[in-house]
Amino acid sequence: MGEEEARLDSLRKRVEFELRTKDFEIVASAEILWSGWECDTDAVIVRLADGTVKWVVVGDVDVSAKTVVETLRERKVAYEKAIADTEALLEVAKREGLA
Repeated sequence: MGEEEARLDSLRKRVEFELRTKDFEIVASAEILWSGWECDTDAVIVRLADGTVKWVVVGDVDVSAKTVVETLRERKVAYEKAIADTEALLEVAKREGLA
């Protein structure tokens, strides 16, 4: 089993635990990353057997399904800042002959 297959299998098991059913389809998912923490979270959109589509949040950080969209937007801003800071640092390293 490849790395991505293993990740999806693990995610499916965690969603199954949260929903208390095996009768669902994962439509999409994304990791919610927290700088400096080892307890990342997954935001998952699932389709239930009755056709209902809903959020499921699994992981170690408490994010409710009601606030997941807001949390994802906030984390995206943090990711963009981290990327910009990393790019700036790499430019300084290049200018200083370290990269």
